[in-house]
Amino acid sequence: MALMLALPLFAAGCIIDDPEPGPNLSGDWTEPEEPAGPETFITVDGDFSDWDAIPADELVTATVPDDAFYSAGRRLKVYAGATYINIYLEYSEAEQPVQIMHLYLDSDMAFDGEGRPTTGMGNAAWTNDGADILFEGMLRDDTGAPTAYAPTIFTWSGEPLSGGWDWTEAVAAGAGICSNCEPVELPNGNMAIEMTIARSAVPGLGQSFRLGVGLQYDWNDIAYLPAGSAVEENGEPKHGAVENLLIGAKSGPAPEVLITADGDFSDWEKVPASEMTVATVPDDAYYKAGKVAKVYAGETYVNFYVEYEDSAEQPVQIMHLYLDSDMAFDGEGRPTTGMGNAAWTNDGADILFEGMVVDDAGAPAAYDPTIFNWTGENLSGGWDWTELLAAGSGVCSASKPVELENGRKAVEVVVVRSSIPNLGSRFRVGIGLQYDWNDIAYIPAGSAVEENGVVGHGAVENMLVGR
Repeated sequence: MALMLALPLFAAGCIIDDPEPGPNLSGDWTEPEEPAGPETFITVDGDFSDWDAIPADELVTATVPDDAFYSAGRRLKVYAGATYINIYLEYSEAEQPVQIMHLYLDSDMAFDGEGRPTTGMGNAAWTNDGADILFEGMLRDDTGAPTAYAPTIFTWSGEPLSGGWDWTEAVAAGAGICSNCEPVELPNGNMAIEMTIARSAVPGLGQSFRLGVGLQYDWNDIAYLPAGSAVEENGEPKHGAVENLLIGAKSGPAPEVLITADGDFSDWEKVPASEMTVATVPDDAYYKAGKVAKVYAGETYVNFYVEYEDSAEQPVQIMHLYLDSDMAFDGEGRPTTGMGNAAWTNDGADILFEGMVVDDAGAPAAYDPTIFNWTGENLSGGWDWTELLAAGSGVCSASKPVELENGRKAVEVVVVRSSIPNLGSRFRVGIGLQYDWNDIAYIPAGSAVEENGVVGHGAVENMLVGR
């Protein structure tokens, strides 16, 4: 079984290249932009400064022009992380109070070859709307006082792309899936709110989706976001419809690269850099055996490349893959489930792969792991793993260790993605190497650190894979 040496584990920095890649499993491919960073958690307290921490390329915004037909809506920002959908809305109540807010979500992203929606409501407020999900709730109560947004959620049950009210209630108001601040008056006189929605609570929501926001007073429309300049039709001004917002798919995935686990590592060069997570262990790390890890998660397979350095005195015998599959984190990004391996600062591993890279005689062997899931107390250590799949199940293919020109060794492992229980589009990975069941490497790792005169392992975050 896997054991941890009783050596100090301290936090430090490490070298991680492209730490936030991974496949977007829906939508057409366009040349990827920059990979996303770790999820930013928004606190809904009316202090909007935490929105500044979101990278610009992960934030979708819409500003309503001054000459729009409806004047109440001013600005919309949407940031979709793995756990929460975050919305910032700015609006004006100069002419009438904003009472009702609707969120129209196209969750199934069903479009024809020319980009036109084929399912959902087909709200004329946007040129490409095919909303399947509707949030409807109040921003002011019956007395006109500000109130927390506690929407009813509906699914579209009418004829595709028709109008009217053919919505069927899916989640009752007050279900607790939304959190928001009360409206805050800004220095410019506008009002603003921020809200978070538990992503898992939205029925059928894919990795990418489209969103439009509607505001009402007395059940009459007073704003659409996004919106264009007013247009004239038959001598009358009217709302200028534009496309709704595309969330979560600004850069789509390339077609899956299939890695052959044969010890010829040249096929890794075909994986776009933005789709691959790479961790390089610094030379001054406490454990010297681990060198480089690469992880590429396609729609069908999860691929691992591990490069290490061993010796006759201390060969690498055992490899562990620790996966945080459920990505259960609190509001500050700390894990709440799983093992809690102190090798990484944020580990909450739910799944463990354990297998040999050499046989009992010390000869190179193809990695054929046993797969376990964590059944112990959350975030505790020890060995509370329960076997899920025995070695020889066929869910892995792997090369035997190959000696590289630099004197190191490397293996590649391909795992059938569907065989990993509860694996989402994003997950975290840490890799441990052992000799005689004693730890000799963690990847990723930081520089060795000293505490109370004792030198120990420098723990860093494990690897975030996927978007």
